[in-house]
Formats: sequence, structure tokens, C-alpha cells
Amino acid sequence: MYGRWNAGVRELSDADLDNPPAMGPERFPMENRVLHVNRELIHHGAEISLLRDLYRWQDGAAPHRI
Repeated sequence: MYGRWNAGVRELSDADLDNPPAMGPERFPMENRVLHVNRELIHHGAEISLLRDLYRWQDGAAPHRI
């Protein structure tokens, strides 16, 4: 998913980033949406990683790198 998102953002020109998205009610520059989605991907990715680690350690086993 990140690869597709990143590829799409890379295709945007400076003018595309400076203007509002063509679709939707938002009237702010596209760069605002890009920043928001990047923050969400980082935030939720970190939550998923934490839950994965907690699940792995729930039986009291010592954490180890895989």
C-alpha cells in the first residue's frame, strides 16, 4: 500500500501540490492531504507494530529479533 501511495505522490508536480484536489470538498492545497495521509500511515503502522510485538511477547517469552 505504501509503495502505491508513494508512487502516486511522486507523480504530482509542484503545481499539483500547490492546488486543491480536483475531487472532494477540500479547498486546501494537495500538500496538506499528502502530509495528513503520511502522518496517518506512520501512526497506524506504529500501532500495528506495537500490537504485533505485544502479541509475540504475551506468553512471557523474552523478546528477540526476527
